[in-house]
Amino acid sequence: MKNIFYLIFLFLVSCSGFSQDVIYQKSTTDSILTKIIEVNVDNIKYRKHSNLNGPIYTINKSELIKIVYSNGDIEHYNQEKLKEFATVYIIRPKKMGARLNGMTIYENEKIIGVLSANTYLSWKIEANNGEVIISSKGEGTDVLRINPKVGKTYYIKQGHKTGWIKARPKIEFIDEKEANKLLKKAKKAESKIAE
Repeated sequence: MKNIFYLIFLFLVSCSGFSQDVIYQKSTTDSILTKIIEVNVDNIKYRKHSNLNGPIYTINKSELIKIVYSNGDIEHYNQEKLKEFATVYIIRPKKMGARLNGMTIYENEKIIGVLSANTYLSWKIEANNGEVIISSKGEGTDVLRINPKVGKTYYIKQGHKTGWIKARPKIEFIDEKEANKLLKKAKKAESKIAE
């Protein structure tokens, strides 16, 4: 007899655990246990599961990732592919004669900006999307190839060699320690891309 009451109790507890709708928001990892009252074109109205007789809350659909309804249905919102990025820093340290020659930096064929003495550029590149070519152009061109990984930061030092008319660019990867040392002395160059 005890076992039957125990089983009935477990069944009721498990049923009450599933009789709620769950809202997942973009802005937080916390979910909201609710009872959805109304679904409109732009928003959702709900009551908190902990207070079903309490106030009705409203949340915009643009703030949601998904809703898991008590019957198991799932409604997804804003299914845009979330891009993941890597970061690139290119630093041009101060050198004799470097002030005169600005060097243009490119990501593939897109202009990122122009570096002069003691300046740097930084920007995000889409990761895990194949090879990216970073180049510096002056009297000649120097190129580095990156297969960007999510969350990784790539540090590049831009130097120059003497050319006939303009300086010839030279770019190379450097480690984070050297980059931080150079960044402390450099100022951000004007970027040609929106961040």
